[in-house]
Amino acid sequence: MIPLDVPVELSREEARRRVLAELEKSRYAEAPQWLLDLLRWLSELMEKIIAFVSGVSSGPAASGGSGINVGFVVILVLIAAGIALLVWKVGLPRWQTRRRRDAEVDLSEALEPDDYRSAAQRYAEAGDWRSAVRDRFRAVVKELEIATILDPRPARTAFEASALAGRALPEQAAELDAGAGTFSEVMYGDRVADAAAYQRMTELDDRISEAARRADLAGDQPEPAAGRGAER
Repeated sequence: MIPLDVPVELSREEARRRVLAELEKSRYAEAPQWLLDLLRWLSELMEKIIAFVSGVSSGPAASGGSGINVGFVVILVLIAAGIALLVWKVGLPRWQTRRRRDAEVDLSEALEPDDYRSAAQRYAEAGDWRSAVRDRFRAVVKELEIATILDPRPARTAFEASALAGRALPEQAAELDAGAGTFSEVMYGDRVADAAAYQRMTELDDRISEAARRADLAGDQPEPAAGRGAER
């Protein structure tokens, strides 16, 4: 680190030129406005500091050898600019992001997948899309339990079910995760259910049911199983 008692060696114009040249290397043309504003503020702050230091160094106190090195100030400005760039590239710390909410599926041991499908259809016909989406996703999870892909449990969250089922049905893992997200958003009120959401959940149910019937549980991979046909 450069000691603070080293006399000023850079002129105001030269220090500013070096900072701007360094910032140019990072290509801020596509940077967000807040980052551009911050860099502009840092540049102005640096100019003020250099102007103040230059005034002090040229005064009577300069003879005492107590000047401040402008290079040290430039380094501090570059560090601040680097931190701003890092935040822009990788985002804010993880604890500042909203945690994904995970709704409980809440299945009944007495009900079969078709029971949930029938209930979902009745809700859909009545225009109760929230209940329709809820029970159609319950049908998906119950079908996975019937196929022994999931162990039967009365209380299981949507993302827990999708994560576990995705291991046995890797080709459907993304669809299961999306379905769990829709279910949780609808149940927590973060999203208003509609006919389109119910249609997507119905299509998910159809695809997952077909994949579950064809899953090779011994190999933990979905492969055609001879002799099992299309029976349900």
